Amino acid sequence: MSSLKGLGKRLKESVKHSSYTQKQLSEILGINQDTFSNYVKEVYYPKADTLYDLVNLLDISLDWLLSGEGTARTRNGKHLVVSAFSDLNNYEQELLYNYRLLSERDQGRVDQYVFSLADKQQG
Repeated sequence: MSSLKGLGKRLKESVKHSSYTQKQLSEILGINQDTFSNYVKEVYYPKADTLYDLVNLLDISLDWLLSGEGTARTRNGKHLVVSAFSDLNNYEQELLYNYRLLSERDQGRVDQYVFSLADKQQG
């Protein structure tokens, strides 16, 4: 597992720049908070399905999380600048938190609505 060295540091940094706490992520993932803490400490590493869920929740690249190479933050294949999310107010964080609790289907519905509103604003 030495090829995963640094995963804990990258995971900790990703959580710091997300709208989640380690406790919230533990609850969403259905794991003990100590287990999540052990991922950060690199006592042991997440299973593949947990990694998949983590990268989706944190909007980060799996390649970057595992190896530290490539682009850290992505959404729909596009690079996102971390600082763009560092100034979210509490209301925006709550919206994002609730959005991430939705099913993929409901997230898609919200996406369509928001993008249609944004298109109207730009057009």
